[in-house]
Amino acid sequence: MQSFTRDVVMAAASGHYNELAMQFLPQLSTAIAHPGRHVPDPFKSGSKDGFRVFKDFCQKGKMIFNNNWGENAKVVDFFELMMLTGVATDFSDALEKVGSFLNCPRTGYHIKGTKYERQTSDAVKQQQKLIAEAKLAAAKAEAEAKKAEEVRYQKGAIAIQKQLEECIPLTADDPRCKPVWDYLVSRGLGALKYAPEEVLKQLFCARNVGYFEEGKLVGNYDCLISKVNANNKLWSLHRIFIKDGKKAPVSNAKKMQTPAFDGTDYSKFIKLGDVPEHGVIGIAEGIETALACYCGTRIPTWSAISATFLEEFYPPKNVKAVIIFADNDLSGVGQKSAKILKEKLNSKGIKAYISLPKSDIPEGSKGIDWLDELNTKGVFAFPDPVQCLNYIRNH
Repeated sequence: MQSFTRDVVMAAASGHYNELAMQFLPQLSTAIAHPGRHVPDPFKSGSKDGFRVFKDFCQKGKMIFNNNWGENAKVVDFFELMMLTGVATDFSDALEKVGSFLNCPRTGYHIKGTKYERQTSDAVKQQQKLIAEAKLAAAKAEAEAKKAEEVRYQKGAIAIQKQLEECIPLTADDPRCKPVWDYLVSRGLGALKYAPEEVLKQLFCARNVGYFEEGKLVGNYDCLISKVNANNKLWSLHRIFIKDGKKAPVSNAKKMQTPAFDGTDYSKFIKLGDVPEHGVIGIAEGIETALACYCGTRIPTWSAISATFLEEFYPPKNVKAVIIFADNDLSGVGQKSAKILKEKLNSKGIKAYISLPKSDIPEGSKGIDWLDELNTKGVFAFPDPVQCLNYIRNH
């Protein structure tokens, strides 16, 4: 008996991954019903929003885990997940199972230990033709996917520009920004009203912004909007939806707009203040955590938005040292990402130092960050900025 050929099975699977999931990995059913949206990780207990399948899952079979299988933000394809979960022992076994289910022609090599059936020259030619057609179909599908992605980025750029036209620069003396200031004050960040203009110049207030879920308008809310840069260009906008000084009562009050271009392999961050003359900046995950670190140290601290982006962060050339204000998570995700970044920056000749909150993690909490420290202990919870800068200079 012959084996299945990878190209033939992959071509047959395209457009049928939903069916394949129901057959081999029914745990994905919730995510498949909501493509592109975060749902609980089906393979990790206690998860709330640790997993999602991509919008084109049925065509490509790809998904992402926030913190599973040993990596942060690990992108996995369907065949890899079959192996990770033990549904298939290896890739050949996965091909065998999927190929049999889809009734694919066997166009590969003879499987050792099975009955050998001699093939006619016509049969061999037919199999070679099927393989060539599968490769052509895969190339065509990839080109179509690339074109669709380009269209998506074009629409993203238009939407970003439209949103910016409706934005109000965040300043303490503009009454139109009151909803955002009410929110920042409620988060313990009211001191930002006295921050230099450069710290806030990437932040904006927007009024009555539409919040959509699955293409449907849920409501209109005020927003704190931040510019996200990648490769020294505007990549996307980060939005926090607000109501009555709190996060809006929606499933995900923090959302990123569709980006304007492919940011893969680029360092993405929200720049909260210019690089000072001494060349030392801070970096933290969330925007509110980064702002808290500025309030506590007066050292410009930028936001990497997520643990994954934190690992990918790379500062401008005029940065001499980076203080990584890490989250102290029970899961260890924040500490692990900080360590990865520190090692990367050190290898590039940039000094990097990790600073973790010293308070104990409260019972029932997943972790503690520097915003928590600011709200419980004030600025005294933070490293002394003068001592930090002197230490960095001396080393």
